[in-house]
Amino acid sequence: MIRFVCLVVAFFFAAVASAPAQTPRTVTWDNLLPPKTEYPKDPLESLTEEQRLDLGLVARAREIKNRTELAEDSGFLEDAREAEKNLRRAGIDIDGLIVKARAADAELYRIDQMVNASLDEQFIRMPGYVLPLEYAGSKVTEFLLVPFVGACIHVPPPPPNQIVHVKVKDGFEDTGIFTPVYVTGRMTAGGGISKSVFLTDGKVNVSFGYGLQATAIEKYRE
Repeated sequence: MIRFVCLVVAFFFAAVASAPAQTPRTVTWDNLLPPKTEYPKDPLESLTEEQRLDLGLVARAREIKNRTELAEDSGFLEDAREAEKNLRRAGIDIDGLIVKARAADAELYRIDQMVNASLDEQFIRMPGYVLPLEYAGSKVTEFLLVPFVGACIHVPPPPPNQIVHVKVKDGFEDTGIFTPVYVTGRMTAGGGISKSVFLTDGKVNVSFGYGLQATAIEKYRE
C-alpha cells in the first residue's frame, strides 16, 4: 500500500512537471475597448476648422462668464463676441450645437471609462510603450503601458480604457522611456484607479482601466 501511494504521488508530480505552460491570449489595444462600442456622431462635422474654433471660444467664454466676473471690454470677451458674429453670419445654430457638443462629450467620457469585462483575470500578452513609474535600483517595477509614444507627457493621457497599469515583481532593466515591449501576465479589468505621474514640469493624475501583474517583459519585434 505504501508503495502504491508513493507511485501515485510520483505520477502526480511528473504530470504537473510535464504539463505545458499556459498559452497567453494575444490582445491588441482595440480588444481593450468595450465590445460593440458605438461612438456618438460628431455634431460639428459640418463646420470648418475655423468655425469649430470659434464655437469653442464662444462656449468657453460663456462658461467663464457664468463663473467669474469678466470686464465687458476684456480682450477675451471681445474675441468671443467677434467669433459669435462670424458664426451667426454663417447661419450656424450656436446654442443648439453647444448643447449637442456637450452631450457628445459626456457620452465619449462615459465610453472612455468602460472596459472589456471579458479580459478580467485573463492571462494575456500585448504590445505597448513603457512609461516608468517606480524603480528598485536600476530596474523598473511599475509602469504604465500606453498605446503610443508621448502619451501622458507630450500630449494628454489616453482614455482610461487605453492605459494598462503594470507591476513587475522582480523588475526589468530600464532601457529608456517609451521603450516598445510585449508584456505577458494576468490582467484585471475595471477599478477606475489613478496614479500620479511625475513629469519634468510637475505631475499629472492619470486614470487607468486595466491592471496587469507581469510575468514576462520582452523587447518588441515586428
